[in-house]
Amino acid sequence: MRAPMMKQTWLGVAAVALLAMPLSLSAQTGRRTTSDNGGVGVARVSMVAGDATRRHGRDRMTAESGMPLVSGDSVSTGPASRAEVRLDDSNYIRLDSNSEILLKQLGERAFQINVVNGSVSYTMMKYGEADVDLRTPNANVVPQKDGTYRIEVMGPKESKIIVRNGEAEVLTPAQNLHVKKGKSFVIREYEHGARQEIVSAPGKDAFDEWAQRRDRMLGDGRGRYAGGPWYPGRVHVGVGWGGYPYWGSYWGDPLWGPYWGGYGFYRPTVIVRGGGGHRR
Repeated sequence: MRAPMMKQTWLGVAAVALLAMPLSLSAQTGRRTTSDNGGVGVARVSMVAGDATRRHGRDRMTAESGMPLVSGDSVSTGPASRAEVRLDDSNYIRLDSNSEILLKQLGERAFQINVVNGSVSYTMMKYGEADVDLRTPNANVVPQKDGTYRIEVMGPKESKIIVRNGEAEVLTPAQNLHVKKGKSFVIREYEHGARQEIVSAPGKDAFDEWAQRRDRMLGDGRGRYAGGPWYPGRVHVGVGWGGYPYWGSYWGDPLWGPYWGGYGFYRPTVIVRGGGGHRR
């Protein structure tokens, strides 16, 4: 009887080891195997104030909070309206009124977004580093670090890039430029060439202030434990259900950390479910 029991024990140990291997590899690489939004290449509309529209192929529909978005989708806002798109837990793009973006490519920590017209604000939060390419009709904006980047498209031949926080590389047909915090890059195309210049950033307007409030609210929700390079958890200060990239859904409370099937670890936490900064 002992031999069969020992064989079963060793088989059980081997099975546990095999199940643990993907988790270990994921933890060592520091990369998520799936997106927090429900799969690689999925973003979400996290907030709408006023009228917003999603275009998916030839279909147009009203954009609502929580609506999933995939590569190739467009989001636009109407007059006196704003919208926010959550690319992942650390990267957000917001649209002012009468603006439109095309989600050209959505990957894991890799996003290409075309600003078709209007004014948008892109935020990359701390520890949210991603490969980001923000395109206007005549320039590519590549954020180099976490920060806030305002992009305005006045038409097919004129764009403005404002670096509120962070640094960005701006690529144009004529040259590549490095734009630092507090600076603005303007490009205007004419019949016989283009004019490009870096000047001091203009003062903040109502859209900047709204985006800043959203950043502050989302930053408070993430908490000081969230998003570090070696601790990619979604731990915040409050109570509720949440999702962890490796272990799935959990419950957190102010005294004890997340619970998975009755197991947890001690740490003051709060959980924000589904992004968008809404406390649950």
